[in-house]
Amino acid sequence: MERKVIVMKVLIIGLGIITGVFFLPVSTYAAVGWVVGSNADGYGTILHTTDSGKTWERQTAGVPDVTLWAVGAVNSSTAWVVGSNVDGYGTILHTTDGGATWERQTAGVPDVEFYKLSVVDRDNIWVVGDNGTVLRTVNGGKTWERVGVGVIPEVNLQGVYAVTPDNIWVTGSNYEGYGLILHTTDGGKTWRREGTPEELAGVYILGVNAVNPFLAWAVGHKTTIFNTKDGGNTWTLQAMKSSYMDANEVYAVDAKNVWVAADYGTILHTSDGGKTWEYQTSGVGQYLMGVSAIDKDNAWMVGTYPEGGGAIVHTHDGGKTWENQTPGTIAGLWGVYFVSTGNGGRDVKVSCFISTLAHKLNWMRRFSRESAF
Repeated sequence: MERKVIVMKVLIIGLGIITGVFFLPVSTYAAVGWVVGSNADGYGTILHTTDSGKTWERQTAGVPDVTLWAVGAVNSSTAWVVGSNVDGYGTILHTTDGGATWERQTAGVPDVEFYKLSVVDRDNIWVVGDNGTVLRTVNGGKTWERVGVGVIPEVNLQGVYAVTPDNIWVTGSNYEGYGLILHTTDGGKTWRREGTPEELAGVYILGVNAVNPFLAWAVGHKTTIFNTKDGGNTWTLQAMKSSYMDANEVYAVDAKNVWVAADYGTILHTSDGGKTWEYQTSGVGQYLMGVSAIDKDNAWMVGTYPEGGGAIVHTHDGGKTWENQTPGTIAGLWGVYFVSTGNGGRDVKVSCFISTLAHKLNWMRRFSRESAF
């Protein structure tokens, strides 16, 4: 309850809060990236870097005055951003020139707030948000289609991971007493709820990430880490590290190496597929909200204090050491996303990238009226 009050103060004082970040590795030592955040000075915040975050420039052309929660891309030119609703539509922005200009996409887009997206390729993108909203596009966002209407519960959806254009996991609030994990294998024509009340009792699911259509991890409330090895038929609790904080996002590099970002600067890591989990020292105290990696050695995490004040930490040695890369002017960071260009510009291993504060802010507004805790 105390966290609900504190974080809402961030909204009240109107800080320019950063809510998502995407990186595209160009080489071992340089990466192209975008950071997105709350509106300030008449625009939603989009920052762009071409030197792994050493310097940033703000991009404003075509950017509306709304909070932007998440960003994903297929290469250094083509990217999407999602955020708050305004003027009758949820915000979906698209660039094909590296962010020099952004164009709003509205065809088929409802008037709801969007929190996460998963970019499969330049045509296939999935977006989730308020009121059980799941959108997909098969033409790069020229048109968007809502799927699962009448089937997907009208709850807050915080996680999405598309393994392929047809195989997608979506996660969200505690619904009917246990965490919500939904799965489609036919592009959203049909959906199956996964996990049982016994397996996912009393938690909400903040993030999901997969190595392939069979092997995936999901994380959430009480620092829970769940794993499936059979495409979601069964979910096993691998770890429950703390009842007073959340595991906010997960990134699986491969079948053995997985990172989890959690509250209070907490980093969890496994190198044996989750048989054992170890704590790694981040050197920061912020809630770590997002994680992304390009291999088992190089990873980034981002986070924020409830009252603002972001952090970016990076490891180049598998988490033995973490370096603080935080720029001095950033109020808060909520997500990080890397994409490899080793497959013609398409994600070699697509990350369910951004764990935005959107889900936390909405839980803090709404879960006081629900039974998730």
